[in-house]
Amino acid sequence: MAFVIQLNQGGFLMKVNALEEAGKEITTKIDSPDVTGEMPALEKYIEAYEQLKELLMAYKELVQEDAQRLKSAQTALTFAESQIIR
Repeated sequence: MAFVIQLNQGGFLMKVNALEEAGKEITTKIDSPDVTGEMPALEKYIEAYEQLKELLMAYKELVQEDAQRLKSAQTALTFAESQIIR
């Protein structure tokens, strides 16, 4: 009894494209308030916000890299599948 493993190329690519589009939606475009005077709580908030902004930008880059790697893997798997079928 032979088992067949087959890549659903359309479904796979659709999900990778959805991941890529979701990654593009990650944004950090929020206006920081202008701090005047000495407000320790607001300064801590802005500091934490900047850290979160950096974290989101790093996450966005990783999502984009993952999408590209998955597309490359799909291409490699499709090629390997075509070589096996021959």
